[in-house]
Amino acid sequence: MKYPILKLFFSFYICFFLFLFIPFFIKAQNYNFRFDKITSENIKIEKGLSVNSVYCMLQDKTGFMWFGTWDGLNKFDGYKFTVYKANYLENDDQLSDQTVRALCEDKDGNIWIGTDDGLNKLQTENQLFTKFTHNIRVKSSLSNDSVLSVLEDSKGHLWIGTQNGLNILNKQSGTFIKFFNDTLNDNSLSNNKIFCIYEDNLSNLWIATEKGLNKYNLLNKKFTRYFYNPTNINSLSNDTVLTICQDREGFLWVGTKNGINRIDIKTGIIYRFQRSLKNPNSLCSNNISAVYCDSKGLIWIGTKDAGFNLFDIKTNKFTKFINNPNDENSLTNNSVSSIYEDKSGIVWIATEKGVNKIDRNSYKFVHYQHVEKNTNSLNNNIVWTFHEDINGNIWIGTSDGLNLFNKKTEKFILFKNNINDKNSISSNNIRAVISDKDGNGWVGTYDSGLDEFVKTPTGEYKKINFNENYENINSIPDNTVWCLKEDKKGLY
Repeated sequence: MKYPILKLFFSFYICFFLFLFIPFFIKAQNYNFRFDKITSENIKIEKGLSVNSVYCMLQDKTGFMWFGTWDGLNKFDGYKFTVYKANYLENDDQLSDQTVRALCEDKDGNIWIGTDDGLNKLQTENQLFTKFTHNIRVKSSLSNDSVLSVLEDSKGHLWIGTQNGLNILNKQSGTFIKFFNDTLNDNSLSNNKIFCIYEDNLSNLWIATEKGLNKYNLLNKKFTRYFYNPTNINSLSNDTVLTICQDREGFLWVGTKNGINRIDIKTGIIYRFQRSLKNPNSLCSNNISAVYCDSKGLIWIGTKDAGFNLFDIKTNKFTKFINNPNDENSLTNNSVSSIYEDKSGIVWIATEKGVNKIDRNSYKFVHYQHVEKNTNSLNNNIVWTFHEDINGNIWIGTSDGLNLFNKKTEKFILFKNNINDKNSISSNNIRAVISDKDGNGWVGTYDSGLDEFVKTPTGEYKKINFNENYENINSIPDNTVWCLKEDKKGLY
């Protein structure tokens, strides 16, 4: 389930799938990149996303993408949207409410939709909705109509987190078993406001709440609570738990409002990673800006103001990397915006003062920064994104152009907007870059929409620009493009 903080993030519409792609945008100056006109034959979007503020997303078994927004449920087939909205006058077989906050697909292919006014089941075969709402006269009804999270566990049970209580649905009878906080029972749920429900690889259920983390044992039906304890550094770092995930070693990483926590799910022991003035080897900052689990099992944790930490699960060791003005091999800047591992295993760190490439043997940094009057240097130090193409070249999007970095020659080629060249990049303020399966390049900008660069038989690139057009319902809904992702159905 997506908690309130994620509203802002998911507001950047289709960026949502993003499964981790945060490319950097670039601008064309020397290369002839072009964007052709968008035609309905290419895109065929009969109706766009109903609204840009997206709370949740889901890809179903057939490949369709589903988006929950404050203005209805959207299904996207890669080309066009189908929008489901509530009909408050005739709503028997329609969505119960416009605001969709949670999505889940069960093993039977049904889509479960959590809204501000109840839970809905959509049978995809006949497109019929079944509603489940709170009824004060029926004890077995849903505990609360504001549904924040929905999860089907490995046993096929459907769990529903609401603003007031946790529920499990009996699909056959349509009745609910409810779980609430009981101040007299320490084995009850710690808090009734549920942000997230997660099942680990041992079939434990983890529930993130406004006050504490809970583990639910399906056998004895008891909750184990995890709280912040100011006298215990191995307790949860903060009681407001927002997100839960599990790494490849099986450890649970729990994000809170004040630091990162790692939980050994076999022992229940919590390791809190938090900045401590008394411990120079602690997390360098509680202001986390990026986390990356690499191919070697290491955890990279970037911060907004104090560099980054590298955590080795095998040695249980934190290594801190910060900028040192007296060391030319240190990190260029302590504000880390992105961390990326390329196909060859090289780790790239983006900061407010350029890009860093890390030598895994010495952990020294190779810097790629803007050098005045050096055309082979990075053109701008404010880097937003990385993308590695099929040839192993690294594309770097900045606030002032797109850079192509050749790892063999270690030289840059810069692409910027040129008003006299219709095939140049549309804007210098780049936010996303990706190459599709056909070898075409896509560049998302902050203020000029989306550019596609199509390679012609002559080897040149023709640009097609997709931008917002209020008179065309098939146009892109907004000129700010934050992320790009390609799947089997198309480009998102």
